[in-house]
This record gives sequence, structure tokens and C-alpha cells, in this order.
Amino acid sequence: MPSRAARQKPWHHRVTMDDELKFLEVSIPAADVRASLEWYRALGFAELTTSDIRAYHYAVVSDGRLCIGLHGKGLEQAGLSFVRPELAKLVRQQTEDGIEFVDARLSSDDFHEAMRIDPAGNPALLLEARTFSPLHEDAAQECLAGTLMHIALPCSDIEESLGFWEQFGFISVRTDTGEPAELHRPSLTVQPRVGTRELTLVYHISDLALTLATLEQRGINARKTPIGCELRAPEGTRFLLTTY
Repeated sequence: MPSRAARQKPWHHRVTMDDELKFLEVSIPAADVRASLEWYRALGFAELTTSDIRAYHYAVVSDGRLCIGLHGKGLEQAGLSFVRPELAKLVRQQTEDGIEFVDARLSSDDFHEAMRIDPAGNPALLLEARTFSPLHEDAAQECLAGTLMHIALPCSDIEESLGFWEQFGFISVRTDTGEPAELHRPSLTVQPRVGTRELTLVYHISDLALTLATLEQRGINARKTPIGCELRAPEGTRFLLTTY
């Protein structure tokens, strides 16, 4: 794998189609939200205060940069969630333009939300407002996972995936060196990966031996890999921690 310095290459890019969307969270189905919450706390994530919008058990954790929403119901597969002002108006306009939403709750009695599915089956959720409070600086703590590098997203066709997610405020970038294409938003990088079967959170750690020892002390199982280690949260979310 090339070093970080070697990855600093000139990018080709395409212009985003919608910069009003604000990224909110990685949304993950969790059969046992409490068990997942305890695991993330042990890993060093902070629990955030959620609103009472959800009728089911819902919790949010953050490493200080990325927020993960644990959904007790309503999701079958992990996806990305965004906040969009005037969501009902946007959904109605896009529906008239032929864009398909697999689910939309837009009545006056509902918290407005809608869902689209990318070509590989990954959900993109749109909400009219935040569902949790931001992380306070005094609540931030060191996360054993290290620093988020990117989210690896299942993909069946790179061009289709890039085109879809550009509609959600991402800028698609690529190099001439054959390295993975990426989708960029402020503080967030997504890599659509053909052959990846599940959403994977990829983090950088500086000291593998220390990380493994601390994980063991906290009761978190880790499987060593050639470039670091792999973790599995109770709900099944895959973490790759790499020293590269």
C-alpha cells in the first residue's frame, strides 16, 4: 500500500450537484442498541444526546469527527444520513423529475424524512432536521480506533456510484495512478469499492501493539491483519484499523 505522501496526487474532479445537504451520521441497524452503545463507549466513542423524534430505541456515538447512529428499528442496512432544509419541497420536486424515493414521510403530522437507494443498494437517508445534539468539546475523548481515514462503501459500478452520491453534496475525485476513486465532503471521505460487501470504517492508528493491548484490556476482540487489525461491533459494523 502506498504511503500517505505517495497518495498526494493531482485530482480530477466533478462539480457537486447539491451543496445544501449536511452530512449527519452513518446510520446502522442495531438489534441490541444498549450492547452496541456499551461497545462503542469502551472503544472511546462519546454518547451524544438524542431528540425524542424516533419512536424506537436510537442512540448516537461520536469519535469527535464521525457520528454513528444506532437504530433499533427502521433500517435493514447501514447507510449515510443527511439533513436537508425544506425537505418536503425537495422530495416533491425531485419526484416530479423522475427521481425515485423508496420511502418518504412528508405529512404535516410526521417528522419529514425520505430514503433513496444507490445502485449498489446502500441507503441514503434525508431528514428535515438534526436528531441529536453536537458533541461538546469537554465531552471529547481519545478514541482507540485512531483517526478516521475513509468509509469504504459497497459498489457495483464506480461511475454510477460517483454520479449518485454527487447528488448528496459530495465531490468525486480520482487520480491518474489507478488509486481508488473517492467522494469528498468536509471532514469526510468515502471510497466506493467494487468487491466490498459491507460498509466499513477505516481508521489509522500509530501503534498497533499498544492499540491491541488496550483493546484487550477493555474486552474488545480484535483480529490481526497484515496491515493492522479488524474489529466487529455487536451489531456487525466492521472496523479496519491500519498503521499505513
